[in-house]
Amino acid sequence: MPLTTQSVVAHIQASARSSLPPSGLSGPSRTRKSARSTPYQADELFVVGLYDLVLQREPDPHGFAAHVDALRQGSTRAELFTGLHGSMEARAIPGRVSADYPDEYNLDTLVIRGLQLEVEGELRDDETIARQHERWAAGVPLGVLAHELDPVRSGPPWELAVARAMASLLGVPEREDRVDDMVAQLHRGVPLESAIFTHVPGRGPRARWRRHVLASRAFDMAQLQMIYSLPRMTPGSATDRRQDVARRANLDASIERLNDRVIALQRVVNDLKAGTGDATGAPAQEAVRVVEIGSMLLGVPAAEWRLAAFLEHRGHPEPGFWSLMTRHIVPGAHFVDVGANLGLYTVAATSLVGSSGRVTAFEPAPRTAQMLRDNVQLNGLLETGRVAIHEKAAGAVRGTGKLAVYDADSGHNSLYSKELTDPTVSVEIVPLDEVFPPGTKVDVVKIDAEGAELEVLRGMQRIAEDNPDIVVFAELAAEHLTRAETSIDALIAEATQRGWDHDIFETVSGEHPEPGSELPLSVYLTRSANSRSARSPL
Repeated sequence: MPLTTQSVVAHIQASARSSLPPSGLSGPSRTRKSARSTPYQADELFVVGLYDLVLQREPDPHGFAAHVDALRQGSTRAELFTGLHGSMEARAIPGRVSADYPDEYNLDTLVIRGLQLEVEGELRDDETIARQHERWAAGVPLGVLAHELDPVRSGPPWELAVARAMASLLGVPEREDRVDDMVAQLHRGVPLESAIFTHVPGRGPRARWRRHVLASRAFDMAQLQMIYSLPRMTPGSATDRRQDVARRANLDASIERLNDRVIALQRVVNDLKAGTGDATGAPAQEAVRVVEIGSMLLGVPAAEWRLAAFLEHRGHPEPGFWSLMTRHIVPGAHFVDVGANLGLYTVAATSLVGSSGRVTAFEPAPRTAQMLRDNVQLNGLLETGRVAIHEKAAGAVRGTGKLAVYDADSGHNSLYSKELTDPTVSVEIVPLDEVFPPGTKVDVVKIDAEGAELEVLRGMQRIAEDNPDIVVFAELAAEHLTRAETSIDALIAEATQRGWDHDIFETVSGEHPEPGSELPLSVYLTRSANSRSARSPL
């Protein structure tokens, strides 16, 4: 997790791209309401879609009002279709829609047809209509679907803004199904703290406290997103929108009091001082800062205050890397974390693999490995038996080595020191093939070994052959590879020779790098015998 100037800037830019709306864009010409200020109504949209399907035109004001009133007074959509289809105007249209349409299709899809016409002035393909109808039927509000069709016209509905903010805070990929489920629950009036129960389980005071804090932060983030995405709003309307978010969130006055207690607690934790040792001369315990990132609590040695500040205020330092990798870390998976450091990936992956999965972490530095164990335990995962921690370095052959350690930046601990005078500790090196017996299931491997990535690959050849669906995510830092007397090109060439396909991406954004990019890079490896393109997250 290198905290270089380039990686910080890239992280901020990636966050901006994901949270701020496009600018300078002009949508397609619209023939219908182009400045809607009221929520989308299913009955109105159905009539728009019905007229377009049957009469192939927009509804006239009188016909529109009459059909909407009929629906609201109890007429069915099938009855309106039959009536309009039998009109003289409809019978005069060559090749008109079949009278059997209601039997062959769901008339409710005409609501989505009307929505697309209302927002864009034209229809998308049948598959898009069907997918949007499926999501609407599952509880996603029409306003959310409208915003996705044209995000430039207006800011995101409050449910979508809150759900996206919560997905970011939880550190989970913003998969459509996860966000949709949360949006649907919020739209039904389910409190956000209840909606995230599956992500932050538990009925004790600590679990309730964490859900309350996350909910408060999510609504704060959503308010900012909604305000920044509406540059044409007047100050008064922005204030109204903020009040609307708070009102719809069902937040009560206790949040402010709870936040005061949270701030006081965090101040106590963050201001922990190193002890003075005891009468027996035992060494003092190292000062630690505890930060919250997503749904995790992470202890960071006080000397690494820069990392602690980044995690607390910027979030995940490698959001692109994490988002791509977590698409493969599913319940029941076996995740191997080589270069686990303080446990940012180990802890998060343990929650994702569930009770049927496994996580194996390798961290050779004694001081860092102890912090890793503490962080796994801090999050209530050590006793589950799902995590195995090896205080060893992974490599090509068994042996020992000198690990350069950097107390102020343990993420750069390396078997290839920067300077000859750098402090070192002796560590055990072991190939992964010797750690896991033949036939062991391994699904995802993360390698962040500060230059030893190729050595790790060399030591896991049998594992790769035993697991044809295995995927590997590895950091590619030219500076560290050079000290290891190799390079990115040499690593990729040998990986290809050993039966791997590859995709290189920017560690922070998760996107393919631009030519000549100097941003931190990583590689996604799959076995050549498989169809990688069908599974590539890039």
